[in-house]
Amino acid sequence: MNRLKWSLRAITICCTIMPLFLTIVAYQGNLMGLIVPPQINGLMSGNGREIMQQTLPDLGNLSSVRPVFNNDFKFNADDGTFSSSMNLTSPLNTSITLNSLSTTLTDENGTILCIVKLGEPVILTPGKNSTIQIEGTLSQNSSHSFKKKALILQILISTLGK
Repeated sequence: MNRLKWSLRAITICCTIMPLFLTIVAYQGNLMGLIVPPQINGLMSGNGREIMQQTLPDLGNLSSVRPVFNNDFKFNADDGTFSSSMNLTSPLNTSITLNSLSTTLTDENGTILCIVKLGEPVILTPGKNSTIQIEGTLSQNSSHSFKKKALILQILISTLGK
């Protein structure tokens, strides 16, 4: 009975440890490959650009994309909101839907100037022109600053007009 008990324990230990041992032997030259996927390992070794081009080949044209802003800028001085739109021709080979997009603009001191977001979802179709609505809200400090400058500008214009 004692022999059977030790034999079963030995079989259990072999079934548990052997696959781990064989995996380590298989990755003997690259133990990092056990934990880190090859794509991440390639990015860390400096082949990031090559891997990105293989994975996402149609993103190479993005550096030449220049949006054209429309002349429809609107600013509400009462609540500090603004809106505008721009036209963009997608250089990608696939359609992309932007449901939401937002960013916070700050000055060099880290003070928040405004929050800009996508006005409505937009579909960027390959090679076609799309209109992207942009909305934003000025921070309270920025809004007060703009109001003061607008008031000074109004006084200056009215003074020069006389």
